[in-house]
Amino acid sequence: MKSILMKFVQEKKSYNSVTIINKTKKALLLITICSIGITGCQKNDILVEEVPSSKIELTTESQAITSSNKSVNPPNVYDTEEEAWQRVRQLKKERGPGVCALIVVTNLYYDSLTLIGKHAFRGNFYNAPPITIPSGKSAAILGQKTRGTATGFIGYLTYNLPFNNLQGETYYKYFTIGAKAPFTGQRKITGEWSPYFGGPDSYWPIQESSINKTSFSKIGQFGKIEGKIITDKLSPEIHYIIRGNHAL
Repeated sequence: MKSILMKFVQEKKSYNSVTIINKTKKALLLITICSIGITGCQKNDILVEEVPSSKIELTTESQAITSSNKSVNPPNVYDTEEEAWQRVRQLKKERGPGVCALIVVTNLYYDSLTLIGKHAFRGNFYNAPPITIPSGKSAAILGQKTRGTATGFIGYLTYNLPFNNLQGETYYKYFTIGAKAPFTGQRKITGEWSPYFGGPDSYWPIQESSINKTSFSKIGQFGKIEGKIITDKLSPEIHYIIRGNHAL
């Protein structure tokens, strides 16, 4: 194959890359703009390798930036609350009959939340609670009763949220969210801030008796936890939202 010099002229658009896709799917070449000092190239000239039976696709700078910013969500984490609700309802169908707690956690804090601890007084978690919930994302979590029992689900999750002081040092504040979906009795939830700062692995457990609310809103030094039982039935749907001070 020989090298050829091609100049693309496009009104009102500046192209930074051109993708050459071989129709036989044997080659995929990404050719970048030749404005980096290659002899013989002028600004906006593009050096391409001639590929038989090829197709040329042009990518604008804004498209390239958008593509590079896309990331894969952690397991059980979704871009929208609706996607998270769809997923946790699907998990309940997969799990089948039995008392469960359908939980969605929405992170409106400016940084990721990190799971530090989890505990079930009764039952267990059907799917693994996400280790990380990135900012702006929602997690789908299903707490379930132990199979073959009539206990329901009662448990909690502890996440931390980081912040930096004026010296650039990172500290952590902790919060715990709990859910109670008993086989008999009322469905309850809670949310509590830890009373202290800690390292990245500090843990803040709560007592089963503290899970005693149908909704709550608790403001801490760096944010707010909100919780509400959206659908109060045998297997309740529960929504928690974590906000930073910038979103209060």
